[in-house]
Amino acid sequence: MTDQIDNSLKKFIIYLSDQTRLLQFSRTYSYWLSRLRCSKVTCIDNPYMETESYTSHSDGFRFRCPKCRSTKSIRTDSLMSGFNMPALEFFIGIYLFFNFESKISRYMKECGFKSKKTARKFVKVLRNVCLEHYILNVERIGGNGQIVQIDETLLFKRKGNVGRVLRQIWIIGGIDETGELFLRKVENRTSETMIEVFHETCNPSTQFWTDGWSAYPRAVSSMDDSTHEVVNHSENFVSPSGVHTQNIENAWKCLKVWMRKNNYNHESERNIPEYLGEYLFKRKYVDIGVSGFGEIIRAFLNN
Repeated sequence: MTDQIDNSLKKFIIYLSDQTRLLQFSRTYSYWLSRLRCSKVTCIDNPYMETESYTSHSDGFRFRCPKCRSTKSIRTDSLMSGFNMPALEFFIGIYLFFNFESKISRYMKECGFKSKKTARKFVKVLRNVCLEHYILNVERIGGNGQIVQIDETLLFKRKGNVGRVLRQIWIIGGIDETGELFLRKVENRTSETMIEVFHETCNPSTQFWTDGWSAYPRAVSSMDDSTHEVVNHSENFVSPSGVHTQNIENAWKCLKVWMRKNNYNHESERNIPEYLGEYLFKRKYVDIGVSGFGEIIRAFLNN
């Protein structure tokens, strides 16, 4: 897999090393290189600015207003504005991020970052974009009689109950029959918390499948026209009627493996929402493969 990514990255770098192709790629998949309006108060109608060649800067282009002739950097109002890096290296960084690169040293090598602090800032900015995208585009799951499996999990546990006691970080999640998934970090598992999560993430008229946790019945009863089926895990993993929570439990396994691979741990609790947003975005878009990188960029940058 690593060799495949490295070969694809080489092709990607060669393709975008041409300034014209880089500009075209940016325009095609990211509106911030083609939809900037002139912001001068004295400029009539504040038209969209046009790109022109500008060899005095490593980007190779800049914006110019067709009316007042004022200019702006192509980085204006974009994610790139906070980083002093060429556009090509910016896209290389995004490419690495969406190919599950977790080593900060790799970002420093490929993107030209001079310090680990800057490289970590870059990755954090990308994670925040994932979270923002998820928040802005979240859709409730279930409804129309569709089955939604709900479960909760402790995100981090001590191995063999050895070592210092970790603060409990609970995540509630749900998955429907199409594979759509939601994840929520919560402070507790009370009925009040469950009711709030259910109403934020699920549609009425849903068949809820859960384990026997005591907070679920009240949460389900608060959802209009919904039903509740329970599997008792102390007796079996699949009830005699076929009810189970194996899909959401598999989602927990995938999430925790991914977090361990990226060295996300309990020491970074304040970043948990970012990690969940990153995971959900990548789970939804990255499966389209390397050939669909442009479409990932479109979804990622065009919130």
